[in-house]
Amino acid sequence: MERMSRRRLMATSATASIAAAIVGGSSVMAQPGQPLDTKWLLNLEFTFDPRTLDQGRTGAPLATPVPGPVYLAGTLYDSGSLNADGTVKSDAVVRGNHRFAGWLYDPAAMMVAGVHTFDIFGRGKLVVTGASDALNAPVAGGTGEFKFVQGEARVGIINRTNLAYQLVLELNGGSTGM
Repeated sequence: MERMSRRRLMATSATASIAAAIVGGSSVMAQPGQPLDTKWLLNLEFTFDPRTLDQGRTGAPLATPVPGPVYLAGTLYDSGSLNADGTVKSDAVVRGNHRFAGWLYDPAAMMVAGVHTFDIFGRGKLVVTGASDALNAPVAGGTGEFKFVQGEARVGIINRTNLAYQLVLELNGGSTGM
């Protein structure tokens, strides 16, 4: 068996380490499916269907809302799909569904606290928690394309009487390695 000098052994080890670092680093970076840090905005509008207002868990809407538990559902549209009075334009594009479950604490102003679920067709769901008096709330989580997102939901009032709102979602993607 041939004897290798210490100097040659160290040179061979160093070369192999450098080569492994170069090859290993590039193969890790090239792996598909790793989430990237991203930031994006979604501009949507939504309305609630007053017929879905349920406060007694009976499935029957109340004529006049009262303080207490509340459930509402509605439709998500592209930005610009609703008129100033909250009615839907004829060329509106439906993007998904919106559901709210929570507590109505000021019926006159429709002030609520609870959980909003925005189901965006073909992309996933976003969950937002908070109170309506602030009109800004954190994004608590999501599914599908929104699996690792964090961010903020900002709600603007288009027409409170017709339950029409503007929604801006400022989202940060998941961190690398999640």
